[in-house]
Amino acid sequence: AAWLPEWSPHAAVYLGPIPFLRAFSTFENALYFALYSNVVFCVALARFLGSRALGSRLWYLFVVGLAIFALFRTASIGALIRIGVGGAVVLALGRPLRLLLLPAAAAAIFLAMPGPFRYKILAVAGGLTTSIAARLVLYDSAVQLIRDHPLLGVGLGSVEAAIRRGYRLSYSPSVAFTSENFFLERGVESGIL
Repeated sequence: AAWLPEWSPHAAVYLGPIPFLRAFSTFENALYFALYSNVVFCVALARFLGSRALGSRLWYLFVVGLAIFALFRTASIGALIRIGVGGAVVLALGRPLRLLLLPAAAAAIFLAMPGPFRYKILAVAGGLTTSIAARLVLYDSAVQLIRDHPLLGVGLGSVEAAIRRGYRLSYSPSVAFTSENFFLERGVESGIL
């Protein structure tokens, strides 16, 4: 895409008619970055809720906000779902009444997210995208690969080559050559033992 810096042409995605630069950090895939950002979010939220000192609470609140901002830039709906589930679990620990804060937090997060990400969520929820169907096809390919290579997997960095060798269930352009799931991809690459 012409609007991107020359060092990052692979980071362009179009969420509807709107160009969007996905954050990858030093990872090869935005989904990996999203997974690690989710972990940072949950740990920082738990530390924020457990801290008594004002300075610590402000620091952890800043880290929570930074993790949410980073996740917005990944445009990963799965990451957003993990924020919701992780946030609910952390909030409910010891004080279930905190769960009453979730609707207000969800509304604030939705309003604060970038427009292209909001568009993606509404498109998926409205059935205007093939993202969910494409992922189900990819998950099925990944499970078949794990079933056929359970001990050692197909080798690190070999998911695309393995899918091309006969595990590709669809040739639709919306179905990528990756498992689109961090845990399934690790299982395909290195086996489950």
